[in-house]
Amino acid sequence: MITGPELHAVPAPLARKLTVATDEPTQVTITIDDGVKPTEIKIDSYSTSHDVPVLGLTFDTSYTVSVTVTDQAGNRTEAGSGSIPPISPPELFPPIEKNVTGSAEAERGFVLFTPASTTVENDTMPVGYVVIVDNNGDVVWFYEAPAATEVLRLSNGNLLIQSAPEHHTSMLEVDMLGQTVRTWVSRKDPRYSDPSSGAIKVDVDTFHHDVRVMPGGNFVTMSTELQHVEDYPTEETNVSQTLAPANFVNSTLAEFEPDTGKVVGRWSVTDADADHIVMNPPVDHKRVGYKSLRNIFWADVYGHEVGGNELDCGANGVDRTTGAGTCYDWGHFNTFWYDEHTDSFLISLRHLGAIASFSRSTGALGWLLGNHSYWPPELAPYLLDPPAGATARFWPYYAHRVTMTKARTVMMMDNHNFEAIAPDPPLHAVDNNSRVAEYSVQNGGVQMVWEYEHPIVPGDEVNTNLYSSAVGSALEMPETGNVLIDFGGICKVPDESIKPPGETGSPGEPSDNNIRCKHWGRILEVKHDDSKRVVFDIRVGDNDLRRTVGWYVYRAMKLRCLHPRSTTC
Repeated sequence: MITGPELHAVPAPLARKLTVATDEPTQVTITIDDGVKPTEIKIDSYSTSHDVPVLGLTFDTSYTVSVTVTDQAGNRTEAGSGSIPPISPPELFPPIEKNVTGSAEAERGFVLFTPASTTVENDTMPVGYVVIVDNNGDVVWFYEAPAATEVLRLSNGNLLIQSAPEHHTSMLEVDMLGQTVRTWVSRKDPRYSDPSSGAIKVDVDTFHHDVRVMPGGNFVTMSTELQHVEDYPTEETNVSQTLAPANFVNSTLAEFEPDTGKVVGRWSVTDADADHIVMNPPVDHKRVGYKSLRNIFWADVYGHEVGGNELDCGANGVDRTTGAGTCYDWGHFNTFWYDEHTDSFLISLRHLGAIASFSRSTGALGWLLGNHSYWPPELAPYLLDPPAGATARFWPYYAHRVTMTKARTVMMMDNHNFEAIAPDPPLHAVDNNSRVAEYSVQNGGVQMVWEYEHPIVPGDEVNTNLYSSAVGSALEMPETGNVLIDFGGICKVPDESIKPPGETGSPGEPSDNNIRCKHWGRILEVKHDDSKRVVFDIRVGDNDLRRTVGWYVYRAMKLRCLHPRSTTC
């Protein structure tokens, strides 16, 4: 006897749960037919009760779903079928323009990325998503997750989504139906002090920007701590370093057990509490860069809007327009990588314009990759030597998503803000461009072995400046070696009709004012060779400078299979 199949709506709108039951243990094969090209999902395990995710649906398409069950003797039986009516996208959803899709040279699989909406008026994020598209650029899965940053696929096939839906205070494990499996909350989350909350509580202030699963199964996340000092610089460009009391936000790393939330390790690159392993020698908080005296980013965690109640940031509060306040975003460290080969962490010191490598077990500093200007004498011996004739352009600046390739080179999205270390004069955005930078680090020196900077053809909307003043990623693909690139924070001066006060650039010019610009993203996959041929290219969001709503894309990655249990992907 067969009961079902039945199709059920689930939190992930482009998915359904199919249930079917049989008297004897059976395997299930599901055929999803859109009238053009049927796809098949086969579940090898035997059971009398099956709950199977139906995945791979696209917008505005009708489907017939048919089910066949096979018993252990090999007997096949048609179990029946069901239908799925067309599913429309949400009213506010990022438009996707296909430039290059469907190439046989692209890595097999599905591109996962995290778009969030912004507005020119105030950089708010009314909605954000985790979105998956196939190699044709068609959306096949999405899940609403405001403020999502890093997303990982866990070994069980579920997704670990960081900083969603609250601002840097929670992480979720969701299955491919969009159902929440587990939630982790930090001290700054209201649920941390709620005895009735079922969330796993982790003794850190925040989860932000990056998380990794360690070889033993623990999670390592970036976190933060608010520190008070009497001698914080008052100006980014003051060489004499006029100092005054201030609070600053220090980014840290924390390792915790996912089942219990117990923190088993903490690390910092500057002086911190005794329970941290501090990088040795540490970075002095008096070394600042451009944006080190801003604090808009942490206002929701450590501050308040002007006129609100006094919190950790002091009575002056935070002005979201100017960034004035007392909780400075000192380093804005935004990515790390665990190198199992050397048991060390690589971490991007974004506002300081450098990448650091230090020992996980002892904190001993291995090297610093960055412009050599203005580092204190105790750190100078750790600066990697560039090749002869290297200019300021050689170095990375304000990088995102630092990883190591199979060849053990260091690869990153080099946003390349300012092309200078404060107080040297910054390069203006209109003269700048972002890139992927890949470096070889050996014997105290560093060489650039590959880079990708998108070609610029005047008047060509595809081959145009992809200066991404914030966010983005670059990842080497495991099978083809291609590089998946996210120029996720393309930031342009908006049209005169909506241009905010104080913006002096011409409409369409690249901008560093990512609080008041028009955003969109470009996700490309390119050959990791001298040809740098583009084999996948989509734009996320529109480039209409008259529209106030924009989209940025924090990161992009690729999944080999959409369905976590399929044997036929």
